Amino acid sequence: MKFVSLLFFILFSLLILISSHSQGATLADPEYRHDIAEKSRRLIRNNYIFPNRAEECFPSLRTKLDTYADPMNLDVFIKTFSADLKKICQDNHFSISRRNQSANQNSATPQAEASNGIENKIADNFGIVEAKVMEGNIGYVKTTFFRDPINATKALVTALNLVSSTQAIIIDLRENRGGQPAMVALLASHFFNKPTHLNTFYSRGSNRGFELWTSRNIPGPNLSDMPLYILTSKRTGSAAEGFSYHMKHLDRATLVGTKTYGAANPGGFYNLDKDLQIFISNGRPVNPITKANWEGVGVTPQVQVPEEQALNKAINMINNP
Repeated sequence: MKFVSLLFFILFSLLILISSHSQGATLADPEYRHDIAEKSRRLIRNNYIFPNRAEECFPSLRTKLDTYADPMNLDVFIKTFSADLKKICQDNHFSISRRNQSANQNSATPQAEASNGIENKIADNFGIVEAKVMEGNIGYVKTTFFRDPINATKALVTALNLVSSTQAIIIDLRENRGGQPAMVALLASHFFNKPTHLNTFYSRGSNRGFELWTSRNIPGPNLSDMPLYILTSKRTGSAAEGFSYHMKHLDRATLVGTKTYGAANPGGFYNLDKDLQIFISNGRPVNPITKANWEGVGVTPQVQVPEEQALNKAINMINNP
């Protein structure tokens, strides 16, 4: 009986070992990695805002794949392949992720918003994580994500009302990875006294764009005469960069901090297989003033200081105009 039990244990352990090895070998196999790369190339060719980019960058990407170490687990592959996609194909929104983890995308795209539960949105107060009146009657609002206005308007208006009677407002975007363009427009609308053209989004294959404007009808306080300072860092990404870029070039705000991440082009997720998905930019914003955007170059503040000094620098500028 003991022999039978021992034999069963050995066989069971062997089955687990074989199964683990089989699963681990999936990403260690160069053929699998090149298959993922080929699927990525086809999806980028068929959906990316710049259709020729896939053919231009994928020969170099395939060569890079051959240098990957073996064995390579899924998380390491995701991180490495995403970094190489961004660098070689020159778009900071490109990324690979697990199909059930799009809410954790590094660039925090609008599509990540759709996969995030309402509980998570409530937990971070719909991205408005802090609002207060600081010493010297200076308003401070920190936001980490531009949530959909359908859910987030009340949180935004509550924050803006709190700081509406201050001498100046500081909006902290140093930890804001992006979000919804509609929320960018809603926030910006409170700082203009008339409809203002922010940018135009163009989709692949279309010469007709969707224009993003501020609105005359705002749910919160009119802050059109309020001095505005925006704090930025290298982690400020996507829609947060858009808000910074628009307000800077409209001469409506002073940016303080460091150059932003440099991810301008919006897009969506496309499935690669049962485990992985790729984010592909299928549109591009064009600013009406610069006729360009911040893709790959970021947004440079008018006042450049290390990000940890940005808040104190803005406070000093307000108190010593």
